[in-house]
Amino acid sequence: MRCSTCGELLQPGSLRCPTCGAATPVGMALARPSGVRRCPQCSYQGEGIPYFRRGGHVGLLVGVSVFTYGFG
Repeated sequence: MRCSTCGELLQPGSLRCPTCGAATPVGMALARPSGVRRCPQCSYQGEGIPYFRRGGHVGLLVGVSVFTYGFG
């Protein structure tokens, strides 16, 4: 495999190019934790905050559900 920046021949499994220091695809894959996802449209890499992960939102959902259950 060759470096995409300078064209130097890379050793198998190397994390960086020895000449220019650019990260290799192997190094970039190892740097990202497996549980972190990437958005295909905007390339955002991180963990979003789902709406119902917040305690107040879950409480509101349960409260409204119990309230409407009484009418049904």
